[in-house]
Amino acid sequence: MQAAPHRADDPGPPLLALALTAALHAGAFALLSVPLEIPPPAARAAVARAAAPIPAAKLPPSLRLAEPSPAGNREEPVAAPFVAARNQSAAQPAPRPGAVSPLPRSEGESAESLRLAQAVPRPPEPAAAPPSPPLPEAGTPRVAATSSHPRRSNPLLAPPSKAAGTSGLLLRNPVDVGRAGSLALDARFSAYGDYAQRMLEAVQASWWGILSRTRLDDFAAGSVVVRFRLARDGTVPEAEIVSATVPLLAALACKDAVQLPAPYDAWRPEMVALLGEEETVTITFHYR
Repeated sequence: MQAAPHRADDPGPPLLALALTAALHAGAFALLSVPLEIPPPAARAAVARAAAPIPAAKLPPSLRLAEPSPAGNREEPVAAPFVAARNQSAAQPAPRPGAVSPLPRSEGESAESLRLAQAVPRPPEPAAAPPSPPLPEAGTPRVAATSSHPRRSNPLLAPPSKAAGTSGLLLRNPVDVGRAGSLALDARFSAYGDYAQRMLEAVQASWWGILSRTRLDDFAAGSVVVRFRLARDGTVPEAEIVSATVPLLAALACKDAVQLPAPYDAWRPEMVALLGEEETVTITFHYR
């Protein structure tokens, strides 16, 4: 996903976006994309390197994760080339009779992106409230509880005004579809698609929050690729920066964005049957 830094004087939602190209290949996750200035040699050397991930566009279409348009239909397609958090059948406002394509004509930025509209991650579910302390016995003085770490509100996690989802690069596709309707693509609901969508939203919300708290909003465009192991119980045993064209602190913010929300939800039985005990996930963060 591609993103543009959110500045403190910007009243609107942050423009940082994950250029989401989530996909599943040979039993392994290959997830999102996201924008930072090329670091000096010393900082660049401190970034761990690993083999480059397989481009999502080269993965089998049936295993690629798409993000259906929030305004699109919810009809199950006859053929389902992509998986998603819900069903959708390809359509566009000005169709071309007889045209057949799983993707509508779209004037976005990336031919690899399977996103049709910008959205905002759902806020994380609030943690369960701690149990109330027992009432003091008669004659026991009452002491007001205080905290040395006051809780600050985070505007990035406020209820979104846009539809729930992620922000990032939009689909660029010159091919038409033959069905009329709001912009939509062919995708079929799956447990993997629903899980991956929620995880990506959690990562993007975490990333935006980190950049807001640390005020990392003054850097040039660039990208960071983070790869991590995701276990069936939702934990992240290991994460590494594969590559970065941004300063070290901005790259580490992306790695932290993956690790801080963990543990994610435990896998559902059908995901365990498909993926086993753990899988490798790759996310590309774009600063722009």
